[in-house]
Amino acid sequence: MASATQYVLTLLILAAVLINERSASPTRNVTKVLKQGGKKVYAHVMPWFETKESSGNGQWGIHWTMATRNPDNVDGTGRREIAAYYYPDINLYPSGAEGLIDYQIQQMKYAGIDGVLMDWPGTAQAYDYPKNAQNAHNFIQKLEAGTDQSQGSCRCLP
Repeated sequence: MASATQYVLTLLILAAVLINERSASPTRNVTKVLKQGGKKVYAHVMPWFETKESSGNGQWGIHWTMATRNPDNVDGTGRREIAAYYYPDINLYPSGAEGLIDYQIQQMKYAGIDGVLMDWPGTAQAYDYPKNAQNAHNFIQKLEAGTDQSQGSCRCLP
């Protein structure tokens, strides 16, 4: 039942984004871009973002704060104070959330992304590494379940 709920939630988020996109911007003609020269396009995924609820210690993850920002501070537009140049369209999120992973993979499919490059510090039991490893594992499992792996396989470098 939880997966059905998360699936519905993901669809609702996607619908809200599409509705907002259509209402906030003028009608535009979209041209499909065909890939030229057979070059692959990869997305860079960083599985280290944690919210207070997902961190396990009730604190914002270091990658939202970088020890200089406080996401508990919210400005007049509703945006939290985070250590980032760009604010996430979907607000702050935990990288390991199943609905988020589904949403990110769906966006990659729509964008024609061929593969994923992921930051992963390894299995050391230090800092937030164990949580990063779990988030990376969750992402890889979802990616493998929804893609054709005939062109290669997941390879984790030591």
